[in-house]
Formats: sequence, structure tokens, C-alpha cells
Amino acid sequence: MGRGRKFFRAAGLSVATAVAVAGVLVPASPASARPHDCSLSVRLSPDPGSMYARADVNCANTERYAVQIIIRREDGWQGNSNVAEAYAGRNRKGYDWLSTSEPCSDVQTNKKYHAHAYLYDTRAGYPIEVKDVKSSSITGHC
Repeated sequence: MGRGRKFFRAAGLSVATAVAVAGVLVPASPASARPHDCSLSVRLSPDPGSMYARADVNCANTERYAVQIIIRREDGWQGNSNVAEAYAGRNRKGYDWLSTSEPCSDVQTNKKYHAHAYLYDTRAGYPIEVKDVKSSSITGHC
């Protein structure tokens, strides 16, 4: 009788250990990430001295997140080239923004450009993508 109880106790501990280890090692899915209630918008505009992109974030609650914004040149069948990029981590509530720009001297007038912004959940210590937004394309000119 005692032998059977030891087996079930050992089996129960093994299952409990496996569940605990799986909970630690399996990363959180993007759907369970908290900053999903934050709004994210991006715009790209030609300024007098540069091609300027700005990402706006607004969170109703205090969140730990990161924002990345990239200006991409559309190179046709070759894909897109990243020409400017910015990344910043935050732990705050309310409105925030991040910007980047490409100097007019580097902008190709015959190519189209667009901005892409990403919102990441950084509570786990590494970024998990929650949202991404792409701006409309504009032809390169300053």
C-alpha cells in the first residue's frame, strides 16, 4: 500500500515540476502581451531638410514597452531598404512619441518611401511584438 502512494506522489511531483518549468521557459504569446491596449500611429512627411517620420503612442495605463520606427525605401523587386531607424524603451502612461529622419541629401527622388512603426511588450526583458503600423508611401523629395 505504501509503495503505490510513493508512485503517485512521485508522478504528481513530476507533473507539477514539468508544468512549472514549461511556464517559465515558454515565452508569452503576442496575444497575451499587455500593451495591446495602447494606440500606435505613424506618419511620414517631407520636411525642408529631411524625410521625417514620427510614431505616436498613447497608453491608458502605465505600461512597459518599446517603440521602433523605420523609414524604408521601396526598391521594387529587390525589396525594401531601411534608411533610418530609431528604438526606445519606455515605462510610462499617457502620450509619447519617437521620431527619425533621413537627410535630403540621401533621399532618392525617383523612389517611394514609407515609415513602419512597431510596438513591443518588454515586461519579460526581451521585446515581443504587439502591434505594427505602416504609413502611406510618398515619393522621395524634400
